[in-house]
Amino acid sequence: MSEQAGSGVLEALRGHEPTDRLLFSVELLDRIEEARSIDQRLDRAVEEALEVTPSERRALVLIRGGVTDIEDLSRELGLLEQATRVLIDALRERGFVIVTETGLSADSETEASAVIAVTERGAATVDRSEAIRYRTADLVSTRLSDEQVETLSASMSQVADISSARQLPRA
Repeated sequence: MSEQAGSGVLEALRGHEPTDRLLFSVELLDRIEEARSIDQRLDRAVEEALEVTPSERRALVLIRGGVTDIEDLSRELGLLEQATRVLIDALRERGFVIVTETGLSADSETEASAVIAVTERGAATVDRSEAIRYRTADLVSTRLSDEQVETLSASMSQVADISSARQLPRA
């Protein structure tokens, strides 16, 4: 078991009969953390090249993909609405998005709602950021043998099957 599975984790697991795959599960979670680390390094590569933070890039990708209002964007980004508004204001000031006020919201007792859209500059930035991420990942993959690529590809396919499940079993 990894060092992360210290006595606190073992204490929390007390009373729950572990399956015969507990060690595999710990290893899987460790690999997920490593994948997050790679994703963060890809984000830093984009940030260095384009001066776009990971949150800004993610917001642009979501808006371009059809998330057009602050509430939905906040939920997708995992941010409070006020933080999302600050982020959108920064993107608007840099010419990456436009915000169109639509008048009163549906319940007519709340403030005006807004529709967010990426500009050509914003769309080009998304394209460039994705190209940087893809190219960097491509270069990293050249460090793997053909056999490692085949094994990893099969494993990723199985993880995709698990991640597409509507709900994971609860502990």
